[in-house]
Amino acid sequence: MRRIAYIFLCFFAFLGAPAQAVLVTDKPAAVMMVEKLNTALLDNMKQGKELNFAARKEKIAPVVQEVFDLETMTRVSVGSGWQKLSEDDRKKLTEAFAGWTIATYASQFKNWSGEEFIIKDFTDPQKPDVMVNTEIKPKTGKATVLNYRLRQKPTEKNDGPWQVIDILLDGSVSQLALRRADFAAVFNSGGAPALITHLNALTGKLEAAG
Repeated sequence: MRRIAYIFLCFFAFLGAPAQAVLVTDKPAAVMMVEKLNTALLDNMKQGKELNFAARKEKIAPVVQEVFDLETMTRVSVGSGWQKLSEDDRKKLTEAFAGWTIATYASQFKNWSGEEFIIKDFTDPQKPDVMVNTEIKPKTGKATVLNYRLRQKPTEKNDGPWQVIDILLDGSVSQLALRRADFAAVFNSGGAPALITHLNALTGKLEAAG
């Protein structure tokens, strides 16, 4: 469980019982986003024996695109060099990052053995960033804690969606920081083309593994 978690966000064989997502009540928009992700992941896990990689990827892709602020996550992963990129390079990098993210979920969330996704609580929804604290609880053993950091997309009417910009494993290990350590190094050595190639290679490995 913990090894899977470190791959991206804690990424499980359908036994015939319904999957469950235990939720808090009176949910603000940020919590509803995490709920949507949990439900989609459990659905893919539940159907893991019936769906191949391509089908799982197709099902999860629109949810990942909606729930995550992939452009912001790509920018932070690249570092200061992002400011010097053309709009075209930024777009291509974000697309490659999104493809890898979607492939990671399709690859890792494909089996279910009784896990529950439990939304425990959340911080003040009036703050700039909201933490939605969750657990992936197995049938036996210790739960994995995942804290999602969400930020509202800025708009003129202040009505943009709340999207995930980082995930903290066990409340302290930033998945975005772990990615930045790898991706920024590739970017610094070969620019946008090198990082796009690196991300596409990672995606290809996941696709080959199924």
